[in-house]
Amino acid sequence: MKTALLVLTALALAASGCNDASDSAGADPGSWGAGDDPGSWGGEGEGEGEGEGEAGAPADAPADRSPEESPQEPAAGLLTAGEWRDLDAWDAWLALFDDQDPANSVRRRHLERWGMRPLERIATVITYDGQPAIDVEVVLEDERGSVWTARTDNRGRAELWPALRDAPSAGAVVRIGEAIIAEDPPADGTPIEIDLAALDISAPVDPQGLDLALVIDTTGSMCDELSYLQAELSGVVSAVRQQYGDDLDLRLSIQVFRDAGDDYVVRRFPFTRDIGMALADLNAQACGGGGDYPEAVGPALAEALDPEATFDQEERGDGWRLDARARMMFLVLDAPAHDDQQTVEQLYGAIADAAATGVRIVPIASSGVDEATEFMLRAFAVVTGGTYVFLTDDSGIGDGHLEPTIGEYAVEPLDRLMTRLIAAALE
Repeated sequence: MKTALLVLTALALAASGCNDASDSAGADPGSWGAGDDPGSWGGEGEGEGEGEGEAGAPADAPADRSPEESPQEPAAGLLTAGEWRDLDAWDAWLALFDDQDPANSVRRRHLERWGMRPLERIATVITYDGQPAIDVEVVLEDERGSVWTARTDNRGRAELWPALRDAPSAGAVVRIGEAIIAEDPPADGTPIEIDLAALDISAPVDPQGLDLALVIDTTGSMCDELSYLQAELSGVVSAVRQQYGDDLDLRLSIQVFRDAGDDYVVRRFPFTRDIGMALADLNAQACGGGGDYPEAVGPALAEALDPEATFDQEERGDGWRLDARARMMFLVLDAPAHDDQQTVEQLYGAIADAAATGVRIVPIASSGVDEATEFMLRAFAVVTGGTYVFLTDDSGIGDGHLEPTIGEYAVEPLDRLMTRLIAAALE
């Protein structure tokens, strides 16, 4: 069941969308959601998509074109969406993969397909003298050496994964710098609360600023929603700038991707403080290409999270800053990654880089997403400390949207939801 909150208000004037037929160069520390308590979850087995594998799936449009005509002119505040943070409903997430229930075998196969099983979780909450310790590096080690690295968010939370791909090993410890803060930590999601002041660890610096990346699938199947998404994303950035003004050091990066054999696989525009230029880059993009269901999600994430481009301090540098208070990536797509072994390894490396860099991935599932893609995206969000966002049919825009396998959620305008998530990451 869902709670309708359809108050469609535009937060800002939207920039023009895909109009070129060719390519142009707060109090609850565990809550990201809209306030609803996690309820029962439903929906067993396959979703409304085409299922697993690459065969039999809907083909993308063969050539660049503008999105189809719609009764509503693209503008911010029209698309509707919901949100679900599995880290805040951990027991429900685990129940979806419980080996005791044969009906869960399909979902277990979804996780295995993408090479990530985020089921054993070491949750840490790091404070200094009672206040959240922000952007602190937390490392999990065992007999194998360093297993997982994460950075705390603005509430001091960091998630560690002892068995994301391989079985856990003995001798697990959690450390910050040279200090061991936990030995043999529980992997059931029970938070480990550590106050650095009590351990005589130096106070962390209180970082400021936001690095925001918009990574968008621009293949032909996105034509039904791309111009609306361009308007929504432009409106979100405008709303954030209006809300925070010059007090927020905002850098924005735009990246679009298609698939092998298209005019481009990944097209990236580096981080910049020139927000007008970044939005112009966004709105210059057109949809086209594709041809099969999976797309180049692996190369897109690898490019966006390249560790060699991380922490660049230049005005228009490639990478994520070391001193940002929040680093967020909105990953907008309607199709899964390819599932060959090379891509699976590429995805794992990119997600590990995101966690180590402190980038929270917030997927936005568009029309055409099937259940396998849903669980791929939810795994990305879980492992990096993000949250899962999905478009809904309530707006009447685009093709049909999969009803996710979750509990109760609120429906709200996408721009308002995204602006709320950004504010929650900064406060």
